[in-house]
Amino acid sequence: MPFFAKSMRALPAALLVSVCSSLHAHEFWLQAQPWIAADDEAVEISLHVGQQLVGDSMPNIFARYTEFSYTRDGGRVDVPGEMGRIPAGIIEETPPGTFVVGYQSVRQFGPFERDKFIAYLEEEGLMPVSLPPGSRDIAEHYTRYAKALVRAGDSGPGLWRQDYGFRIELHSLQDPYEKSVGDRLDLRLTWEGEPAEGLLIKAFCARRPEVQQRLRSDADGRGSIELDCAGTWLVNAVKLLPAAPGADVDFESFWASLTFSVR
Repeated sequence: MPFFAKSMRALPAALLVSVCSSLHAHEFWLQAQPWIAADDEAVEISLHVGQQLVGDSMPNIFARYTEFSYTRDGGRVDVPGEMGRIPAGIIEETPPGTFVVGYQSVRQFGPFERDKFIAYLEEEGLMPVSLPPGSRDIAEHYTRYAKALVRAGDSGPGLWRQDYGFRIELHSLQDPYEKSVGDRLDLRLTWEGEPAEGLLIKAFCARRPEVQQRLRSDADGRGSIELDCAGTWLVNAVKLLPAAPGADVDFESFWASLTFSVR
């Protein structure tokens, strides 16, 4: 993206502090407004950090990501957006049917108090993990890989099937906009293009965020969730690796999220 350093210097100091502090929250997701658009209706795409689908809407900061695009016939197109803008982008010419919006962050640094890091590991199903000896704080690098499925019009060429090739990626194996409340949705989780077995997948809807479906991906990286309420859904998964020898952090984590709406 253009003029990263210049753009970051142009942001007010208060905004930078807000952005940096918010990025340490657990969940990151893409939100569409509306999720289901009429033919040729513009769709706003916002970036969110928080928990249980409640959190801060983040400005478009070019230096924070390496990918922010959506699928069209023939490939991907960058989501148009202005530096510092909330929402981060707007798609004026929506492709027909269900399509994918994808976002990959740059690698970022996150310090943790030791007890909070352990709580995060337990919440994300990442234990057991061998921690550094002693009582010192933990540091990690983390990268976000977020996708949203958005619907425009009644039918289309099946753009929702396109994979992004993210290092960790959640894939919907059916079009959620062809589903109804009470149906099941099959998912696949991949790591470096191969099935990711044994990772915790969490799913919930905005209307009942306290009711979480938690399942482990099988040998094929697959799992299934029940779409038990209407509205916005968030599915996420995390993979944690020990940092390379000599690194200035202890761990490296990779976060996948998938959002969509159920009618």
